[in-house]
Amino acid sequence: MSTLSPTLAWPRARLGEAMTAVNTHLRGVDEVRTLANPAPDVTRGPPLDRWVQAGARRLGLDSDAPDQRARGLSDLLTEPSALVARWPVAGGAVEEGAYLVILGPLAGSAQTARVLTSTGAISVDVSQLEHALFAANTTAVVKDLHLPPKRRLAAERAMRAALGGGALSEAWLIEDAANTFWQRARRLGAPRLLWGGLAGFVLQLALFSGAWGMVANGALEGRLEAGTLWAFGLLLATMVAVRAVAGSALGRAVVLLSGLARERLLEGVLRLDSGEIRSRGVGQLLGTVLEVDSLELLARGGGPTLIWVVLDVILGATLLALGAGGWIHFVLLLVWLALLAFWLHGLQRRLIAWTEARLTVTHELVEAMVGHRTFVAQDAGLHLGHLHASLDEYQARSWLVDQAATKLTAILPRGWVVVGLLGLVPAFVDRGSSSAALATALGGVVLIWGAFRHLAEVSPALTAAFVAWRNLRF
Repeated sequence: MSTLSPTLAWPRARLGEAMTAVNTHLRGVDEVRTLANPAPDVTRGPPLDRWVQAGARRLGLDSDAPDQRARGLSDLLTEPSALVARWPVAGGAVEEGAYLVILGPLAGSAQTARVLTSTGAISVDVSQLEHALFAANTTAVVKDLHLPPKRRLAAERAMRAALGGGALSEAWLIEDAANTFWQRARRLGAPRLLWGGLAGFVLQLALFSGAWGMVANGALEGRLEAGTLWAFGLLLATMVAVRAVAGSALGRAVVLLSGLARERLLEGVLRLDSGEIRSRGVGQLLGTVLEVDSLELLARGGGPTLIWVVLDVILGATLLALGAGGWIHFVLLLVWLALLAFWLHGLQRRLIAWTEARLTVTHELVEAMVGHRTFVAQDAGLHLGHLHASLDEYQARSWLVDQAATKLTAILPRGWVVVGLLGLVPAFVDRGSSSAALATALGGVVLIWGAFRHLAEVSPALTAAFVAWRNLRF
């Protein structure tokens, strides 16, 4: 028999007030949204489950079924949330249709939990709550073990896990809904992984700069010693290890963000209005969903490369400003970056037009397959003529996109090498620059050349991902 006080329970007739109190607790005192209590015909089972889910959405909350494998409340309430569970004791001073509201987060070693009542939050012993809510009752067995009080709760949870967990009778886990893409990403920990990967890239750049400075300076001065080469090798080995760790962090972030993108797409499809479906058609909607592949391509290759390119350009610009070329080199880099921005803008405009043509072709092809029998019964040649015209338009725009991408790939990195070496002509003619300054300037030119080469390779994927993000509108 449970020793829980009946004052902890919310009757089913006041479950709307309980959900409103949970919303206020999770969102703060400024939240003014309320939820009406359920109608008398909303009873246990599927009707009440649908009412809780609809009410949670109306309040801006998420409602999920708790994990049946949970050993205790600490496995369920790991974040700011609330567990709404049916009162476990039938009869007595509390009606059967009553519910407990247990607040989280709850640490694994916590001995008490807060239960939300109509008069406020009350601290209750965790073991009492778990004895009442979880099916596997291990109190008598643990009592015979004569364990210290601090270890009894852990022992009961371990035994409960061995017995198959403790299934809650009827419960919902209520959390504050993360309505935006980046809010959900923060909940999954993706920003932490991205910052870790970025820190790894910055450290890798610092190691590369140190290695290049030692070797280039020694080569230009004609004194490459064995110690310098050993230090150079050690820095390169450290750089490989740092890059592996950073790549692993970015890889995990990619998996999280890719799954989240598809999850958001599924939610968007389920919430589409029937009028929008009729106005756009199945083919256009299918083509829009396929845009997520561009985002995954960016995440797998273009995203990390873009971070590397930005850091390389920043470091290269610093080396140019400190090198023999001085401000002349820096101005030439700014001019080249402006030309790069102009080319990328042109590629983006052509990709937008190309994407519209591709969506049109996808839409007409899907509609033609769906309505094939109608086309056969009518004039199929007219419909095929529209499809051929769309394919011709798609081919023409594809040629324009390839032309712009080829210009970036061929001219951007090679042209910079010519411009960078021209910036060093005054220093060679003057002969007043030291070998260290020349080495610094050459290092900047080489570093930026590598950045432009990688950017030229991934620029189509980057611009395609931008267009896809614009169309999907997370």
